[in-house]
Amino acid sequence: MEMIPKEVFKVLREKLGAGFDDFVLEKIVLIAGDTTCENLEIEDSDLRDELWREVNIIVNTVATIKFDERYDVALGTNTMGAKNVLHFAKKCLKLQNLVHVSTGGLFALSQSFFPGIITIYLLLFSAYVCGEKSGLVLEKVFEMGETLNGTLDLDIEHERKVVRKTLDDLRAQGVTKEFERTAMKELGLQRARHYGWPNTNAFTKAMGEMFIGLLRGDIPVTILCPTIITNTIREPFPGWAEGISHIDRFLIGYGKGKLLCILTDPALVLDLIPLDMVANAMVKGATFLRISDFGTLFYNFDF
Repeated sequence: MEMIPKEVFKVLREKLGAGFDDFVLEKIVLIAGDTTCENLEIEDSDLRDELWREVNIIVNTVATIKFDERYDVALGTNTMGAKNVLHFAKKCLKLQNLVHVSTGGLFALSQSFFPGIITIYLLLFSAYVCGEKSGLVLEKVFEMGETLNGTLDLDIEHERKVVRKTLDDLRAQGVTKEFERTAMKELGLQRARHYGWPNTNAFTKAMGEMFIGLLRGDIPVTILCPTIITNTIREPFPGWAEGISHIDRFLIGYGKGKLLCILTDPALVLDLIPLDMVANAMVKGATFLRISDFGTLFYNFDF
């Protein structure tokens, strides 16, 4: 409920006045859980049974989006989390759609922005789940074991074993938490690049899509892949965003005249999409399968 007092709801709060809090409480029920665990770690069996009886639509936006996230964290959240949500969804008797939000594209700074620096070099690169490609990007789910560079040995269970063995070895050596964190970050990048992905985020999200494609069965699924999400363009008002993202640092540096040099391809298309357009696409995607005969819908979208 920490989002409710924030500015994004100011239009609705002004419209409803004193009735705003009661309106929210009527619409939202909070349930503690963890997508990295079986049954989303909902331990109350009565509550689980109620959800399985009554839930119509599930929207999964849970993810870690750091490019160099620890491999154990990214694999648990982006890959196994997608699998666990899918298994939970398959038990929902009235399910009309599972909406899985993946990623279309992102970018990162090669070095941090600091006040006073008059020249900042940036490296813009793709973090598409589909990898670094040009031309038409097909809207299709990765098949289990599919890689971007043709390597034939991708096996998600093996990746989990690599994580467990690496952690066991590090802890047996008595390394510091900082050393362990760095080692697990490097492991994620190494495994991603081995199979052709540019970073841990894109790699682990692609493996999450593989689970959905393999294990979906007959439940309806919509996969949405937005590109770089930026401030709202219309709703609830123009310009709102939660916090400062990578793209914001880039724009702030440029706007303040601190960013004088960009190391990138001048023909590069910077794929941006306003937050409210993403939210609208999620709502539309959640309802479309109810009136269609498709089993899986997949959308890449930008502005």
